Amino acid sequence: MKLLPTILHRRTYVIVTFMITLPMLLFAWINTYNAGKLLMLEKEKQLTAIVNELQFNLQYPYDTILAQEGALQSLPAQKREVLHKRIQPIVNALAKKYPGYGIGCYHPEFKIVAMEPDNPDSIGAELPSSALQVYRDKSVVVHEMVKKIEHGGVPLLVMDYPLFSRGELTGHVWANTLNDINREIYVTVGRNLAVIFLSWLAIIAVIRWFFSKIDRSLAEFAYQVESDEIHAERLHEFPQLVAILEIISSLRQTIKKEYDQKEKINLELAKLDRLELISQMAAGVAHEIRNPMTVVMGYIQRMSQQVEQNRKIPCNLMLEELKRIDGIISDFLSLARNKPMGLSKQQINTIISGIYPLIHADAASKNIAIHLRLDASLIELECNKKEITQLILNLCRNSIEAMEDRGQLVIATLNKKSNIELLIEDTGYGISPEKIEKIFDPFFTTKENCTGLGLAVCRGIVKRHGGIMKIESIEGKGTTCIVKFPVKR
Repeated sequence: MKLLPTILHRRTYVIVTFMITLPMLLFAWINTYNAGKLLMLEKEKQLTAIVNELQFNLQYPYDTILAQEGALQSLPAQKREVLHKRIQPIVNALAKKYPGYGIGCYHPEFKIVAMEPDNPDSIGAELPSSALQVYRDKSVVVHEMVKKIEHGGVPLLVMDYPLFSRGELTGHVWANTLNDINREIYVTVGRNLAVIFLSWLAIIAVIRWFFSKIDRSLAEFAYQVESDEIHAERLHEFPQLVAILEIISSLRQTIKKEYDQKEKINLELAKLDRLELISQMAAGVAHEIRNPMTVVMGYIQRMSQQVEQNRKIPCNLMLEELKRIDGIISDFLSLARNKPMGLSKQQINTIISGIYPLIHADAASKNIAIHLRLDASLIELECNKKEITQLILNLCRNSIEAMEDRGQLVIATLNKKSNIELLIEDTGYGISPEKIEKIFDPFFTTKENCTGLGLAVCRGIVKRHGGIMKIESIEGKGTTCIVKFPVKR
């Protein structure tokens, strides 16, 4: 038994994988798109910090520095040398603080006066026109990717910061990256994509592990459902499945119980149908037999009165056998009746007391002790006295026949809330479970020279009075017959 077909299982796995992969691809695209911008913003922030600190460390404008050094009247080359000696140490110190960045100072007249990395050939050199936009804008200028300064074939990111003295632009300082900014962006994006890819692989591995875990648990769950066994320790990873198993097991037991009950009812109905058919046939046959038999009995009785004494014995034997046949016919007719006739209010305790001598006589021959436990609060029952008498006699005689010498016979009545109970209990050899199911079937018997109609007739009497009758027996210990008659309070 497999709860998830292979196709459905694979489809579910693919769908879950796709649902995980799609957001991660979207995240990777967004990360790639933003990585360059974030790196540029970070670099610009760093460049801003460098140029601000450089401008602060200079303390004085270029003219003030020249005045302090007494070089205002010197030649331009000398002035540039003075500025270089004064500013280059400041630039060097700042470059050590911010490795990976280039720093420089520029004067419109003297050109480059200091820079790091220090290159003597660059002092006094002119900057490209694209780097002089700060003098046109008179504000901070950041060279974006399309406006890079080509320095040694490497694209750089540059920030130019203007220097003012008495409201006039007297020069500027700059800071730039030394590494290829594009390469840094590619490395950052690649690193991020690698992390995303490894994360995706890890998530897929976890999903696969989780699915295999579910597979094992569902396979075990299916096995336990099929075998109707519960092993909670095998499903410890998903305890909810144990609860479902218990519900399924309970439902299965309920369904089985209802099915067995239905089968039992069907068997009972079939048995009742057969019993009704037999009863109808028996009634017809008994009626046809009883009429000529009555004539025969009449002639034999008349003959017995007219013959000599030594010939009366055969006549009496014939009459006894005919009476026995008449009793069997009466049993057949009793099976055919559906409703009780001649109802009157009777006290069952009184009926038992009336037939007690007959029961005692049968029991005394086998040294069987009789115990009467009659409920004094028993109310009257509307019944056919003759049939109830026949019922009690038949049940008691069956119990006596089932016991050896010195057995115990209990006859009890109980006054219950909605019914009157009659119990006949013996200590006989009991009835096997196989036989107890057939015990009420007509003609079923385990005794020799017996018609097998006794209990069928008893059950018919109980049924006609609206009651129920059941037999409880333990083989080798005894049998209890319980009869319940409904009463109206």
